[in-house]
Amino acid sequence: MRWMLWLLLISGLGGWSARAVAVDDGPLGPGSHPETGILQVLHRSQQTRLDRLPSAERGTPAAEVLEISVQRLSRAMGLQQPVELRIISGDTVAETVHGNVIVANDALAALPEGERMFILAHELAHVVFRHWS
Repeated sequence: MRWMLWLLLISGLGGWSARAVAVDDGPLGPGSHPETGILQVLHRSQQTRLDRLPSAERGTPAAEVLEISVQRLSRAMGLQQPVELRIISGDTVAETVHGNVIVANDALAALPEGERMFILAHELAHVVFRHWS
């Protein structure tokens, strides 16, 4: 009985992913311009979120620690893509938006280096592996 439930679940997921691909094609169907579809909505949504995040002051010791950490990690990871670092305050710890904007809370600078580097490396990996695209 359990195997039947798994079979139904797996076959149902196949249909879901096919529908997801169709949505990515845009509202006009396969081959339509992606800016008219889900990608435009995603970009607009992430930009709105980015615009609402409270910026932290640049030039502070915390900001310098984060900038140096991102530079070191970018070199160590062999990152070829340009990355923008936005230092914020508030509830967000770290995230990547638009595929190349790393948002990092200024409080990360106070973490032990290993923890800070792990969090920032995770975000940079989203850029390296092109998760946005």
